Amino acid sequence: MKFYGSTECSRCRAAIAELDEAGTEYEFFDVIESKDNLKEFLQLRDSSALFDVARVEGRIGIPAFVKDNGELTLSISDVK
Repeated sequence: MKFYGSTECSRCRAAIAELDEAGTEYEFFDVIESKDNLKEFLQLRDSSALFDVARVEGRIGIPAFVKDNGELTLSISDVK
């Protein structure tokens, strides 16, 4: 699973802790630390209606998860 977030984001840090505690495997893509990660995330965000509310509210839309089957979700409960 891909996990887009930032270590500067409190909700992302909480998600990291939950996933680690549950033993869930993931690859973390820090959107603040890497331009490539940011570009990849923005392509996802800008092409998915899942992020409509985040965009309208001026939020980034992290944490965001892409399951191994390609399904995109913003909910930690969908990936634990």
